[in-house]
Amino acid sequence: MKPTTLGLAVVAVALASAPARAAPIPIDGIAAVVDDVILYRSEVLARMRHHDAQLAMDPDKRKTELAELYRVFVRRMVDETLIEKDAKRLAIAVTEAEVETGVLAVAAQNKVTREQLENQIARTGFTTASYRAEIRRQLLEGKWIVQRSVGKIDRAKASDPAAFEVALEKQRASVLAELRMRAFLEIR
Repeated sequence: MKPTTLGLAVVAVALASAPARAAPIPIDGIAAVVDDVILYRSEVLARMRHHDAQLAMDPDKRKTELAELYRVFVRRMVDETLIEKDAKRLAIAVTEAEVETGVLAVAAQNKVTREQLENQIARTGFTTASYRAEIRRQLLEGKWIVQRSVGKIDRAKASDPAAFEVALEKQRASVLAELRMRAFLEIR
């Protein structure tokens, strides 16, 4: 045999003995893009699953509610990403000790032990890691909005908790609107 014929024979045998390729598996869908951060559809659905029991049982109504809940969570996760990026720029961080203190504060506020809280968390479908991540997000947002509000909220409102909360929410909305304007956002 000539070397080229031998080479072709080896390739033919190798191709014939190779296992068949499986059908391609679709990759996760993209829910949104925030600058260089991709929010995947599966991440949005994972965050939504804790609200499943609150949805209607009627299939048509449930479908409408799921679509609205999906939009709400995409928007929330876009905002969280913007806050996280801005907090990083401002050198705002949340430590593990702060997260632990937050978890213990939730337990104390609900008058349960840490173990009872963890059991309640598990019953609602959260993992300990996902619950701690949620506490971390809330703490980061709290620290972020306080820093972003310095000098922008009338001190007189600080003595009235309700007025202060309203002022903080207005400031949050204002800063997020500014961040949205500066960011590349694509919501699919």
